[in-house]
Amino acid sequence: MAFNKATHHSLLQALQMLHPGVVIPSAHQLSTTLLNMCYRDFKVKMVHKITGKKCTLYTDGWAGVNGKSVINYVLECEGETYFLESVYTGSTSHDALFLAADVKRVIESAKFTTIVAVVTDNTAANQLMWSTLQREYPEMFFHGCIVHVIHLIVKDMVSKLKWLKDLEGDCRKMVKFFKKHHLLWAELRRLQRLEEKSALVLPADTRWGTIEQCFASVLQSESILLSLVSQREFLKAKSKEQKANRRMAHDVITAPDFVPRLKRAIALLSVLSAAQKVFERSSRPISDVYRMFIELPQKYREMRMPIGELDIISGILNERFDFVYGDAHGVSYLLDPRYGGEGMDDDTREKVVEFTANWHGPELEDDASAEVLRYQAFIQKPTRELRLVKDGRVTVQEFWGGLRGFPLLRQVATRVFASGCSSAAAERNFSTHKFVHSAVRNRLKEGSVENDELKPSHFATASIALSSSLCLHLLSKSNGVANLASDMTAYGRCVRKSLTSGHVHAALRRGRSEWTASRRTWRRPRRPSLDQFISDSATRVLLVHWHPAHADAKSLMEGYLPGLCGIKYVADKKSGHDVVCFIKDFSAPLAKDQALNHQLQALTYISSSRRS
Repeated sequence: MAFNKATHHSLLQALQMLHPGVVIPSAHQLSTTLLNMCYRDFKVKMVHKITGKKCTLYTDGWAGVNGKSVINYVLECEGETYFLESVYTGSTSHDALFLAADVKRVIESAKFTTIVAVVTDNTAANQLMWSTLQREYPEMFFHGCIVHVIHLIVKDMVSKLKWLKDLEGDCRKMVKFFKKHHLLWAELRRLQRLEEKSALVLPADTRWGTIEQCFASVLQSESILLSLVSQREFLKAKSKEQKANRRMAHDVITAPDFVPRLKRAIALLSVLSAAQKVFERSSRPISDVYRMFIELPQKYREMRMPIGELDIISGILNERFDFVYGDAHGVSYLLDPRYGGEGMDDDTREKVVEFTANWHGPELEDDASAEVLRYQAFIQKPTRELRLVKDGRVTVQEFWGGLRGFPLLRQVATRVFASGCSSAAAERNFSTHKFVHSAVRNRLKEGSVENDELKPSHFATASIALSSSLCLHLLSKSNGVANLASDMTAYGRCVRKSLTSGHVHAALRRGRSEWTASRRTWRRPRRPSLDQFISDSATRVLLVHWHPAHADAKSLMEGYLPGLCGIKYVADKKSGHDVVCFIKDFSAPLAKDQALNHQLQALTYISSSRRS
C-alpha cells in the first residue's frame, strides 16, 4: 500500500472503531523515520539469522520501466532469499572492472556470513569478472545462471536452424495480428474459453520459455485459428496493408506443413524446457548441471533429425557449456555420490582432482589426493547412505554433512554443495513482491481510490474529497461503523445551511472556467437532486456552498462539527449550484450559533420536516 494512502481519514475512522485513540503516522513519517527503523530492525534479524552460514550471492542486471539500469544483489541461504540492495548504475558501463569492483564491495559488506559462490548473468563482461575475483577469493566459486544458459541455448537454436527461425517469426507475426485486431481476438478468446484452451502466447526475449509456450498455445488452438481464417469475409479489408496482414495470417495457418513444424519444434524445445523447470528450484545441487550437459546430446541423438541439424545442436550445447563451466560444476560432479564423475572426460577429471588437491595448500596436496581415491572406492560399495541419497530421501549436502573419514574433501564438498546454480528462484521471489515491472510504481493518490463520480482533478483540494459511496461502503462493511450509522439513523434530522460568505461561496470543486476547458476530455457526472437526497437521506446532513479556492474546507468544518464522517455532492435546482452535503454524526454536540456566525459571517438555519 502506498504510504500516502494512510492519510485517508476513512482509514483513521475505521481503525478508531477498533482501537479508540489510535494515531496514524503521516506519509512522511512512514517513508522516512519508520521505514528506516523497520529496515534496521529487519537487517539485524537477517544478520542474526544467517551469521556464519554458507550463502550464495546472486547478481541480476536489468532495466526498469523508466529505462534505468539496475543491478540487484540477493543472498540465498538454505532455501530462503534475502534482498541486499539495488544499485542504479546510471551511465556507467557494465564492464568487467565495474562489475568486479561492485561485487567485491557487496562481498566485503556481507562479512557477517560466508559467501561460497557468486552467480551472475552469462555475459562476456561477467565471465572476465569471474576470473578477476577468483584470484582474490580462491575459496569462492564463480559461474553463470544455468536457467539463463538454457534460455540462450533456445535462442541459439532459433537463430541457427532456418526452419525454426522461420516458424518462430511466422507465429510471432500471427499472434501479434490477432492481438491487434480486437474483434478477432475477442472471438478467438471466446472460442478458446468454450473449449478450455489457453490464450496465445507472444514470445518475449526476456521471458524464459515463451518461445516453446508460443508454439504449444498455437498448436492447441490450431483448429480454432483455421476456422477463423477460413471464413469467407476474413480476407476482406479496407486497405492494402490490412489485406496483406490478413493474407499473412491466412497463409501461415493454412500452410500444409504448419502443424508438423509446430510438433517438431515443440519436441525439440521441450527437452530444454523440462531441464529449465528442474533448475528453477534453488534446491537442485550444482552437480546436476554437469549431468544435464552429458544427457542432452544423447537425448537429441535419439530424435530423428538430419545429421547437419544434429551437428548444429551439439555445437551449441558444447559452446554454451564451455562458457558457463566453472570449478564448482566439475568438483560437485566428482564428489556427488550419485554420479562420482561418471562420463567425465579424462582431461576434465584430471583438472578437477588437481583443483581439489590444491584446495588446502601444497602441504596437504598428497593427503587430499589420497582422500579422492579412497572416496571413489567408497561410493562403489552399496551402502545404506548411498541408497538414501539416490532415492532422494537425503540431500547431497546432508550426506556430506554426516560423512566421516574424508575431512579434507568434506570441507570442499560442504562449500560446493551449498552453492546455487540458478538465480531463477531469487528473481522470481523478487518479482513476486512487485519490485520488478510493477504497476504500483506510480503511487496511488487518495483520489485514485475514489468513486468515479468524484475525480480528484475536479476539485481544488483532492486530499479532502471523499465520495459518499465509499463512505457508505465502509459503513456497510465495518461492524463498528455500522453501529454509528444506526445511531445516525435514529437521530434522523436533516438541516440545510446556506453560507453566503465571499470566500465560502461555491461548491467544493473547480471553477466553471476550468471545467469548461476540460469538458472535452471527460463527461461531467450527473448530480443527484438536492430535494431527492434530503427526502431519501436517513442521516443528518449539513449543506453548504463552498469556495473552490478554500483549501481548508473540511478541517474548518470539523472544528465546528465534531463527528464529520463523509461528504456527498448533489445539485440544488433552485440555486443552480452544486452543494456539498457534509454527513455528520449528530450524536456529537454542535458548536454554538454565535461562534458559527462569527466565523462564517452569514448563517441561517432551514429546518426540514425531519428535524426533531
